[in-house]
Amino acid sequence: MTENKDLTQKTTTGGSGQSRAVGLFLLGRYKEAAAAYDELLRQDPDNIVFWTNKVVCFLQMYKPDSVFFDQMLGHVNQLPAQGFLCLADVLNGLERREEALIFVNKALEIEPDNIEACLLKASLLENLDRSEELYLFVEAVYSRLKSDERILCLAAFYSALFWNMRQSEYFLKKALKVNKYAVLQSNLFYASLSAAGNDKKVAAFGAQALDEREDNPVVWLALGDAYVNLGHYAVAVDSYEKLSELTTVTDEIKLNWGRALLKEKRYEQAFDLLNQINDVSDDLFILMSEILFKMRQVGLRKEACEKASFWRLSRPLNVDIEYLCSAFLNDQETGSAPLTYVRLINDAYALEQAYQTANDKNYFGAAILDQILDKIKCPIGQSMNVLDAGCGTGAAADILKDVSRPKGCLTGVDISEIALDLASDRGVYDDLKEDDMLSYFNACDEEYDLIVCLNSLCYFSDLAVVFKAARKALKPNGIFIFTVLNSSSEQAYSVDIYGCYSHNAEYVDRCLMAENFQKQHHLNDMLWKEKQGEKVYCDAFAVQKRNDTDQ
Repeated sequence: MTENKDLTQKTTTGGSGQSRAVGLFLLGRYKEAAAAYDELLRQDPDNIVFWTNKVVCFLQMYKPDSVFFDQMLGHVNQLPAQGFLCLADVLNGLERREEALIFVNKALEIEPDNIEACLLKASLLENLDRSEELYLFVEAVYSRLKSDERILCLAAFYSALFWNMRQSEYFLKKALKVNKYAVLQSNLFYASLSAAGNDKKVAAFGAQALDEREDNPVVWLALGDAYVNLGHYAVAVDSYEKLSELTTVTDEIKLNWGRALLKEKRYEQAFDLLNQINDVSDDLFILMSEILFKMRQVGLRKEACEKASFWRLSRPLNVDIEYLCSAFLNDQETGSAPLTYVRLINDAYALEQAYQTANDKNYFGAAILDQILDKIKCPIGQSMNVLDAGCGTGAAADILKDVSRPKGCLTGVDISEIALDLASDRGVYDDLKEDDMLSYFNACDEEYDLIVCLNSLCYFSDLAVVFKAARKALKPNGIFIFTVLNSSSEQAYSVDIYGCYSHNAEYVDRCLMAENFQKQHHLNDMLWKEKQGEKVYCDAFAVQKRNDTDQ
């Protein structure tokens, strides 16, 4: 949105009705001002001033009306530059950015040096991912308007985005010399510093800006985000609280605010704040989950269960929340994890998983696999077709590649696109597929000599369906190696608060027998070690597919 819009012509037409509308606008009563312009338009339907000023009211309310916009099109040829700019703003608010760009270009045809139009066009080009055009536009605008501090900040911001940090710093220094007061209150100034990773400078300049003006939400937002990045969570919380007193806080801001509250161990406040967000993004889901887990870890078990129950009730159509909260509340009807949940969790923790699997001191899946292959005397270099099912970031890739050499194929399949990208970076797999395990198994017909599934069965309750599908994908006498989280319970399987299943070894044996698998080796060993030192154990199995006639 363009900043500091004034009404286009305040009292030149419309008499007392126009004066009343302007007065309501200046009092911040934008809805009433828009209604006043409706009344004026009934008296004078073709008055461009009334139409344009009503648009400004809508912009101030951040609720542009698409029906009103369509009406406005009928008057478009009569508009001044500011009118075109208002239309561009409305369209931008409706995320109709290609059309917004048309109107901002019309504004610039009339007033080439209109700074607000230049700023809006740059933002539109960035959002439309037209980087080359953006670069040329900023370059042209800078050469013509470089004496204006707003253009200098614009050039600094996009220089930082294009990784030219020295140039960005140069532009900011020039802008501060031109008009330090205005620059210290500018969103683009702090965005430039943030894009360059200069959070300490954001904090320092923000403090100076507050000495001049204490009520600028731009500064409080910049400070809140900078303090989060610097790990100063208490002052970040204070900054966001002050920001919320000055303006409406967006969902993105609430996420950062919630992270700061979580770090400050203000769990219930963080949960209540984040639950105000309507759209459940992956980031929101992970953050609220972490809050519940932390509450339980610090002894707030009752309060955590109450929050989980409330979250589940308030989002009845979200299968991921339903699944996690059911597991958290120890609901026996939980069932296997939805595919959306599995994908979400694996996407969210893919980088952490890559680090963990690269650190032999924390993750031992590859070592367990190596041990089993040695025990069952799996031949190396026999050109076997191998499937790494639920391959994640590729912890088992190097070991399995030896089994598939020289002419076999090593395929990895996983539901997480992010994990697959990291697995691809290893340069070991012959092929990588984005799919869920069961669908992939069922699409195969005796294609693989060896299937390995490390730490991927924890999202299934009943394993019978997995073993049946794996059998279909294996060649006659093919080998299936897998791990399940260790369970000492007499129950066949049980789910923990994180939504992960552990399975009783006797139950696993019964499922394998039902699908005519012959057990080759079984061991119990530590699969990984948590950061807190807690050890997680697994049961690892190597089984062979037998013919249906074999007993």
